[in-house]
Amino acid sequence: MKGFVVWAGVVAASVAAAAGYPAGTVLDVTQPPYAVVPNDGQDDAAAIQRAVSENLDRGVALFFPNGVYDLDQ
Repeated sequence: MKGFVVWAGVVAASVAAAAGYPAGTVLDVTQPPYAVVPNDGQDDAAAIQRAVSENLDRGVALFFPNGVYDLDQ
């Protein structure tokens, strides 16, 4: 995952914008088109990998709200 900043915490994407991050530079993986669902006991690996792959060269930070993300693959 070279070139990525992965956030895990209580900071909401809107707070990141208020903190001075330009619009479009923070991507919440729980929102469409990735719609990763923490704490559901389902494998999140494919959706997370898709988010990483599709945004690798865009210079965005992936935001992971608090929760358990299952990576079974």
